[in-house]
Amino acid sequence: MSKRKGIIALIATTVFITGCAKTMWVNPNVSNDQAQKDFAECQYDTVKHGHVDMWGTGVGAGIEEGLRKNEIMTTCMSSKGYSQQSQASQELTEQQNIKDRYILARAKFTKKANSINEDIINICRPKDDDGYIKCLTEKRNELVANAIFPDIAAKMIRAEEEFKQQLLRKEITRKEFKEYATNSQKPFEKQMAERVAGDIKAGIYTGKY
Repeated sequence: MSKRKGIIALIATTVFITGCAKTMWVNPNVSNDQAQKDFAECQYDTVKHGHVDMWGTGVGAGIEEGLRKNEIMTTCMSSKGYSQQSQASQELTEQQNIKDRYILARAKFTKKANSINEDIINICRPKDDDGYIKCLTEKRNELVANAIFPDIAAKMIRAEEEFKQQLLRKEITRKEFKEYATNSQKPFEKQMAERVAGDIKAGIYTGKY
C-alpha cells in the first residue's frame, strides 16, 4: 500500500483572496507523525502571535487577524521544509507516482516473463504431451510467483487446466490448446488492467514489486 508521508490537510481561509480553499502542507522527507507535530507547533504559534485586538475596529480586524494567522502559519511551516499544495494537485502527483511505479513493475515482470517463455519454447515444447504439460505447469507457476498480481495470475493459470487435460486425453491438438488457453486468459488480463487503473485513480499501489 502507498503511504502518504508528511502531508497535513487543512482548511485555509483567506478572506478576499481565495475564499475557502482546501490545501495541504507537504514535506516528503518526514513521517506523518513528525508532520502532525510540526503542524501543531505552527498552529500554536498562530494562536499565540496571531491575535488582533478587535475592540472598536469592527469586521476589518477579523480580516486582519485571519491574514496575520495565515502569514504566521506559512512562515512557520515553510521554515520546517514544507510547501503548500492544493489537494487536487497532490492527488494528481500521487496518481502519477503510482502510474510510474506500475510502469517500472511491468518492465521488471516482462524481463522475467521473457526468460520463462523462452524456457517454455526451448525446453517444454520439444517434449511429448505428458512432459510438455508437466514442464509447462512448472513454468506457469514461476510466472505466477513473479506476476505483478499473483492472485489474478493464479486464477488465470487455473482457467487453462481443463485444456491441459483435454490435450493429455488427445481430444485437442497443441495448436488448439494454445488457442484455447490464450482465450481463457483474456478476462483475467482485463482484471489486471482494471486493478491498475483503480489503483492509479485511488493513489495506492497493490502490486508485488
